[in-house]
Amino acid sequence: MVTMKKKKQACQSAPGSVDLISDLFEDVLNLILVRLPIRDVVRTSILSKKWRDKWISISDLVFDNDCLMEGASEMEHAHVVNQVLKHHVGPICKFSCMFGVPSCSDIDRWVVFLSRNGIKKLTLTTKAYANDVPSSIFYCQELTHLELFYGTLKVPSTFKGFHNLLLLNLCVKISEDAIAFLISKCPLLERLKLKIEDFYQCLNIHAPNLRYFEFSGQF
Repeated sequence: MVTMKKKKQACQSAPGSVDLISDLFEDVLNLILVRLPIRDVVRTSILSKKWRDKWISISDLVFDNDCLMEGASEMEHAHVVNQVLKHHVGPICKFSCMFGVPSCSDIDRWVVFLSRNGIKKLTLTTKAYANDVPSSIFYCQELTHLELFYGTLKVPSTFKGFHNLLLLNLCVKISEDAIAFLISKCPLLERLKLKIEDFYQCLNIHAPNLRYFEFSGQF
């Protein structure tokens, strides 16, 4: 009887209850939303008029297994990312795409967009080593974390450096000279992880602030 009475009281008070979440400060709402899978974040737009546009300004965008549609193709997954970025407004602190994208033009378009929106933490997975990592990645001058998986990374000779980069994680195809040049242009680098198959000579690392180094590969 006590349980039934409590349920009845809860139902009676529901219509007049106060929505404590919708009126939270925007930065607090952002902290809540960035902890949800991106699929669920977008779904909040149907809750009410107040929630219709809240998702478009979240600072962290993570596209991983939690947001993938079962049975969908890589092209359809890339379309989802395109649509989210198309509607996004404001700065983006973190962007992570953990599935291989068939078109490098998609990645290039994303990176150009991110470079204009203050991206600081970037994780990208290309489909294969044969695909070039877009050179537009070197436009992202505010990066503090950069993680690249698969693809071929070519560092332009005109590259001025990632002057805020603290973490670099590479699982790519890259020459010894290119990796040495890239590292030398990251003066604040503290954490370095390399998984590179074909090193035949030596690896020169100039990183005065380096605290952690992990290498996986074959000399």
